[in-house]
Amino acid sequence: MQAGDGRGCLQMELEFDPAAASGACIDEAGVQRLKALLEQHAVPQGGMSLEMVDGFFSALQVAPQSSPPGKFLPRVCGDAPWPDAASLEEVSRLLSGLWRLIEQRLAIDPDGGEGSFMPLLSFPAGLPDDDEGFQEALAQFEFPLGAAWAGGFLHAVQLEQPSWATLEQKFDEVAISLSHLFRLVTLQGDDAHPAPDGRERIALMATMPYVLRALKALRDAKL
Repeated sequence: MQAGDGRGCLQMELEFDPAAASGACIDEAGVQRLKALLEQHAVPQGGMSLEMVDGFFSALQVAPQSSPPGKFLPRVCGDAPWPDAASLEEVSRLLSGLWRLIEQRLAIDPDGGEGSFMPLLSFPAGLPDDDEGFQEALAQFEFPLGAAWAGGFLHAVQLEQPSWATLEQKFDEVAISLSHLFRLVTLQGDDAHPAPDGRERIALMATMPYVLRALKALRDAKL
């Protein structure tokens, strides 16, 4: 789950500013189009999948220090030049919509707010439609739920390590939350530290909206 150094997408850096760009949050059709573009052009060149970008952007929005998102956008795209200007413009627009969706998601109270507050995750095909059956079947799969999302989040943390380390030292709950993310990216453990099973992955991902809200509150309070 390594992201590239972004040499191939530097031309997008100066143009990507979701706060300044006009437009709404990304919709379901846009999510599917962005997923396809990233899988086709970014992932093969060491860039990020949609799930990984969601984690990456989430971390940037709750990071202890604010940074221009365009500074890190080349990390999303991988090492090869984007194929043409039209698709580059399209992916930039869709990524801006995803950024705004995450902003909106962070404003929702997981305990009572209306709307979807869960991150964009990948799931195996063929799961039941009802919630109880879905979770029970998912728990039985050997599927790395949340691994790519946590990988994207932790990639952003590594890029701003000093400020995150300071926050960890101040607040034990931040260190605990990051340890949960490291659990999620663990695909092969050992006897002492086994990889999380399906049920643990579901439980850990269920806490992430609360983790993000708490981190956002710390950022807003400038602690």
